[in-house]
Amino acid sequence: MIKDLKNCLSVLNALDAATIATDTTTNGIAIDTQGYQSGVMMLRVGTFVDGTYTLGVEESDASGSGYTDIPAARIVGTALALAGANEHDAIGFVSNKRYVRGTILSASTTSGADITASCALGNPDQGPVAAHTAAD
Repeated sequence: MIKDLKNCLSVLNALDAATIATDTTTNGIAIDTQGYQSGVMMLRVGTFVDGTYTLGVEESDASGSGYTDIPAARIVGTALALAGANEHDAIGFVSNKRYVRGTILSASTTSGADITASCALGNPDQGPVAAHTAAD
């Protein structure tokens, strides 16, 4: 049987496109990882005026609260401080909890930048994975 990448991944929105114009931590959308063993969180900077934007990944047993940073031993890669238009970064993770979310730490901002994030869940317990709709 031929295995392709598309049927082994579930790609989800992790942060609706937004302008971040303050020094803050912006929390992304809760992502249910049930049925997957690992993932990649991806950050993209669109229009850029100023600031730096650094991606992080948190995990929790509940979708709405209790998030903590995933320990470094279960993170693959090093987050970069993005500081320009059309820059992107990705970090891999293995979570021991059901939910994950991306975080974006912004610093040195006055006007900010347009930011979006996605998450690809991989290593499914069963495949092929179901297709997601735009609303998922």
